[in-house]
Amino acid sequence: MERFFCSVQDLRKQLLYLVKFEVMILNPKFPLYLPGVENSNNDNISIIGASLREDITILGYFVSGNGGLEMKAQNVYQTKEYASFSDILKKFIQDNQLENVKRLGMAVPGPVLNGKSNPVRLGWNLDVEEYARDYGFEKVEMLNDLEASAYGMALLEDDDLEAIYTSGHLEKGNVAVLAPGNGLGKQVTSLTENT
Repeated sequence: MERFFCSVQDLRKQLLYLVKFEVMILNPKFPLYLPGVENSNNDNISIIGASLREDITILGYFVSGNGGLEMKAQNVYQTKEYASFSDILKKFIQDNQLENVKRLGMAVPGPVLNGKSNPVRLGWNLDVEEYARDYGFEKVEMLNDLEASAYGMALLEDDDLEAIYTSGHLEKGNVAVLAPGNGLGKQVTSLTENT
């Protein structure tokens, strides 16, 4: 069965990490320390989540509450039809008549350093300070897409997983994500005694 890589669930999982809070039901196979889970300051926050890909860019509009996120709108844009991510973001905000959105979370296919990224396959210069300034977001977070997916593993349900080997015994340990594609993406999430 072929699975579309960046489904609504993938976007939600990436976004949940990017805005630093998760739904309360986390998979015990991937125990992560998520201090924002029980923080009431994370209720009623409007958020745009974006998953930037070479072929398509998916944006979703979410509102937080009850330890999770409710999707209010989602649009898919053909990445190559736009000169910049800012053009897509502006269109998404106009298409959905959004006002006073508080946060933007972005997952991008390339390295992120000091809030900046220049993904080779996109040809765009991405800068969190630019989006905060130009759109008035209180907070903008940008992560490598594979890093965001690794953090989102805490939200996977058993139905989302395919076992390669089953020993009948679950060990606590680190999580590694490998993503062969145009290159070989890899992400390791290390767990400590406190997580």
